[in-house]
Amino acid sequence: MIQTSDESVTDTRFQKRHVAEFKVRFKSYDEFFSQYTENISQGGLFIRTDRVREVDQVIRLWLHLPGETEEVEILGRVAHVRSPETAASEGKTAGMGVEFLEMPFEQKQQLNDYFLGGLSDVPSEGSSPKPKTPQRVAGRVLIVEDDGLLQRKIRKLLESKGMEIDVASTGVEAIKRCMAQAPDLILSDIEMPTLDGWGLLRMVKARKALSAIPFVFLTSRASETNRLKGYRQGVEDFLSKSTPPAEIIARLDRILSRVHQPSRDSAASWGLGGDLRQMGLPTLLQMLELERKSGVLEVVGEDGAVSVRFNYGQAVTAELMPDGLSGTEAIFRMLDWQTGRFKFRITEVSDTDEICSSVSGLLMEHARVRDEENR
Repeated sequence: MIQTSDESVTDTRFQKRHVAEFKVRFKSYDEFFSQYTENISQGGLFIRTDRVREVDQVIRLWLHLPGETEEVEILGRVAHVRSPETAASEGKTAGMGVEFLEMPFEQKQQLNDYFLGGLSDVPSEGSSPKPKTPQRVAGRVLIVEDDGLLQRKIRKLLESKGMEIDVASTGVEAIKRCMAQAPDLILSDIEMPTLDGWGLLRMVKARKALSAIPFVFLTSRASETNRLKGYRQGVEDFLSKSTPPAEIIARLDRILSRVHQPSRDSAASWGLGGDLRQMGLPTLLQMLELERKSGVLEVVGEDGAVSVRFNYGQAVTAELMPDGLSGTEAIFRMLDWQTGRFKFRITEVSDTDEICSSVSGLLMEHARVRDEENR
């Protein structure tokens, strides 16, 4: 993978010094990502090689990036070394960490664009060897939070309940940890530098070995628009940073219990679930209509439980228990609820349409009826 040679440096900063030239080829974007430094502003790379050089020696790198036609030339300095002997004793790979020296703007921009551009790409079939599924550890939560104080607070809370905790301060660090050893749940902040929570979510869901990991956002602000966007992209839940500790534990426990003790619900392909205080029923119904979903929506609310069956985005039947209301009346009662829980199971529905109205029509009629009652 790596070839070396010696040559004189023409750069006046390093005249009369000889450097080794390393040609580095990566088999896949993920391999490049795992070796690239987390600090893009300075830049650095860990090179796997037995031909290590001394610390502070200047070397030249030619990086061949998967999918790119031109190599990237970089002048660097050896920052640390792991000799073959040290690597063998530690059970790690021999090589050296290289800190990038100043490079022309074009090369730096090319490398940074490549790094960021591949974060959400799904590796194409045959582009790299089949990824090895990371080892899973029961009850292991990865906390991704750049606020050190909050990170320690949450870690202490979860560890006190017997959860095994790993932490990352950036989205880049988090995805590396996931690729090395997949957690059972990811609890992530949204606003982070370089790779924010949305970028981390996309990268996790784009990789087959990681896509099933439940993903929970921990945020100080979560608009209904962001919640809808998150649920569509596979977010399991949203937690406010001001959520009481007991509620945080209860909601994470619920998710972890489903991960390790698959219930009848999970086996039946429940595709969406949440709290009505976080995602209102009008928004939820409009989403099901917009995406033409077929399945069963179950809502447990303030004075009962409603089951609504959808066929390609249209509500066709509805039943309220224990009152026995059905059809439009059951949906109107449900739309009055401000608190409760919901879940949607994806399945084929062939019921006769007893409601005969679009979701938009139901929402408009519900608003009209309630306005008349309040006059």
